[in-house]
Amino acid sequence: MRFDFVLALYAVVIMALTMYAVHAWIMFFYYVRSRRKKPPQAKAIEKFPLVCVQLPMYNEKFVVERLLRQITQLDWPRNRLEIQILDDSTDETTEICRRLVKYYRTQGFRIRLLHRTDRKGYKGGALTEGLARTRASLVAVFDADFLPAPDFLKRTIPHFDDPKVAVVQSRWEHINHDYSLLTRVQAILLDQHFAIEQQMRNRFGHFMTFNGTAGVWRKRAIEDAGGWDGNCLAEDVDLSFRAQLKGWKFIYLNDTRSPSELPIDVAGFKTQQFRWAKGTIQAGKKLLPSIFSSNLSFLSKFEAVVHVTAHLVYPLLFILALLTLPLLLVRTTSNIDYRSYFVFMSIFSVGALPYFLLYFFAQKDSYPDWKSRLGAIPFAISAVMALCVNNSIAVIEGFLGKASEFVRTPKYNITGHNASKNKKGYRSKLEPSTFVELGLGIYLTATAVYALVTMQLAILPFIVLYTFGFLYFSFSAISAALKKDRVSVREPVYDRAETP
Repeated sequence: MRFDFVLALYAVVIMALTMYAVHAWIMFFYYVRSRRKKPPQAKAIEKFPLVCVQLPMYNEKFVVERLLRQITQLDWPRNRLEIQILDDSTDETTEICRRLVKYYRTQGFRIRLLHRTDRKGYKGGALTEGLARTRASLVAVFDADFLPAPDFLKRTIPHFDDPKVAVVQSRWEHINHDYSLLTRVQAILLDQHFAIEQQMRNRFGHFMTFNGTAGVWRKRAIEDAGGWDGNCLAEDVDLSFRAQLKGWKFIYLNDTRSPSELPIDVAGFKTQQFRWAKGTIQAGKKLLPSIFSSNLSFLSKFEAVVHVTAHLVYPLLFILALLTLPLLLVRTTSNIDYRSYFVFMSIFSVGALPYFLLYFFAQKDSYPDWKSRLGAIPFAISAVMALCVNNSIAVIEGFLGKASEFVRTPKYNITGHNASKNKKGYRSKLEPSTFVELGLGIYLTATAVYALVTMQLAILPFIVLYTFGFLYFSFSAISAALKKDRVSVREPVYDRAETP
């Protein structure tokens, strides 16, 4: 009976995962078809509307000077540009901002610091407060680790000639993708999201999202959709869907790239992923009734549902990890012939194939040196599998409506693998999930040995990917916690003749 239960649970998990695999196949077929579609084009800039650039930040002492240097290089008339530093910091970041504001005002920039002490609504609350203090009809948003190109506004603003356009979103790029294996993995995951998912959704008329940064909003669209909801950790997903359900149009520009800094340690990566997972589930709970009752086509509804529930994959992957050893025992210790069952279920396993294809083509179409990047794809798959502990907790909290603080992702001003390391970083602490990951790593190591001994080799690569991810995450977190500081980072160096 216990074997029947194991197999039944396995079947349920595989079939649920198949729904998301179908979505991946749809993305792949869209990708093939998209080669005949031209990306959205805009006319050259003819007029310069007033644009407000909002820079939300919280304790960003390592990157705030770099950010302001870049923003003040935007190729836009200074009398048509407002810069808002939306600062909720509790460290020396605020004083750095005050000094920078004073300096850049002497250079003719319309820049102001809006400092809050209560963090009400977190990032969404800060954006809302800034929105109430600008006359600009268009609002660009950049997180503290982003470095928009000087022509960013000239490439995005012309698309707003269409009065139905609410958002123009650019693609994220990575200034430190080659810093470590972890950053290379993150770059692959994000490249697939932008080069494939965002681009295909937009080209084929499905809902896409503003990614929280590196994009421009029409202020009227924000207000018409109900404004930022600071109670949702994924305030960008929430507002994006509400705006599109009201008929607003989104544009994604894959060729307009905004460089940013990837988290360089496992703790920062997991913190970011936890916030995205929990926030998206929160948004999904809120949005699903409206999606189902909308007049969207069946395929668009399916795409939207998958979009806001995608993080349900992680609890399924967690269960799958636990079932691995029992499944091996079914084959080796049961007297019942289950071979036909496993042959049938193996049909669903082809669902893993499109993910490899999407990662592959995202790299191939994006970089001249794409061949050198392909070696990290298996590790990207491994990282997704290992995130199942961290993100399952996030999904559960999102479903239960548990309130939590918006935890920022640490940024260190790291621009490459050869950055000097002479400045202390943020302290780290061990989370309970680390010990669960360690336990699963040990459990799956034993499972891999059992699979090898019993010559069940087909499943071995799957187990190895799981095992590597869990052990890498847990050992990296433990190593960081045992050090005096989480990470050492380089001291930012600026030309004091140009900046204060």
